Amino acid sequence: MEMIRKIAMASACVLAMSLMVLALWAWGQAGALTAYASRPEIACWAVRSAAVSAGAMAQLLVLTLVIGQFQRGRKHRLQRDARYRRPRRLGRAGERDRVGLGGTVSFSE
Repeated sequence: MEMIRKIAMASACVLAMSLMVLALWAWGQAGALTAYASRPEIACWAVRSAAVSAGAMAQLLVLTLVIGQFQRGRKHRLQRDARYRRPRRLGRAGERDRVGLGGTVSFSE
C-alpha cells in the first residue's frame, strides 16, 4: 500500500509539472498561436484562458494527490494519538464563548 501511494504521488507530481509547463508555454506563445485567426485578440484570450485552466488543474493535482497523501498519514496519527488523551474541560475560554454567544442572541431579538 505504501508503494502505491508513492507511485501515485510521483506520477501526480510529474503530471502537475507538465501541465504547469504547458500552461506557461501557452500563455507566452498565445500571440504566435493565434496570429492567423480571423479575430486574433479573441483567440489569444481563449488560449490564455485554457492556459489558466491548465495551471488550475495542476494545482488541484498537487493539492489532492500529493499534499493529501501527506495529510492522510498525519490525520491517522492524530486520530490514533487522540484516543489515548483525556478530554479537556472547557474552562474559562468555554465560559467566555458561552457569554459571547448569549450576548449575541440577546442583541438580535
